Amino acid sequence: MHADHIEFNAGWLLLEDAPPVHRDIGRVLVTGRGVVGLAIPGQEALDSLVEELGLSAKEETMLRDTKRWVTAAGLALCLFSGQAVFNDMIIGN
Repeated sequence: MHADHIEFNAGWLLLEDAPPVHRDIGRVLVTGRGVVGLAIPGQEALDSLVEELGLSAKEETMLRDTKRWVTAAGLALCLFSGQAVFNDMIIGN
């Protein structure tokens, strides 16, 4: 964790209006609520995320919808609300 960004090397983050997340070849800025990881998760990882994050039924449906995942530069993002800037591309729902 740095003063102006989060350096992300492994695992998953639940972001809620967080500072930018940087990976060596990608960056994400979330306004709202989203999950950021280093790859699209498998079924076991999704089950764990749903339980760990205490997601609502609507959020769980959104998390499990692969069309909501955006991948580039080794990062993955599922946005529940608000908007994100992913490598200078605006993503909204």
